[in-house]
Amino acid sequence: MRKLFNETGKPICIKQNHLARHIYLNFLNDGQIATYIADKYFFPELGARSLAKAVNTQICHKLTAAFLEQRDEITDEMNDKPFDRYDVRLQEVKGGFKEIIIKLDGVQKIQTRPVENSSMVLDN
Repeated sequence: MRKLFNETGKPICIKQNHLARHIYLNFLNDGQIATYIADKYFFPELGARSLAKAVNTQICHKLTAAFLEQRDEITDEMNDKPFDRYDVRLQEVKGGFKEIIIKLDGVQKIQTRPVENSSMVLDN
């Protein structure tokens, strides 16, 4: 999750297809999220790869969908504006099940620094 947090804080770069960036992720209950992912998605035969895949599907894909849902157009100039702040939380849903929910929750002003040659997708 830390890798995803770091990746999303990097600048948007249209040329390199790095779109779902310039985002501040606010993990509201990160310990519960990590435990949920480990309990539900860890497979000993796959090791840490199973956890990386779970972070991709349970957080990264949902974040990308939420980010794109808020945008008509994505430009490099968005890097000059405050970060969009997305809350990431583990929430109980119907039937007592839990689900990771990602929701836009305003903007966050933070200092950025340029980083080259990286992508948002985690290694599997």
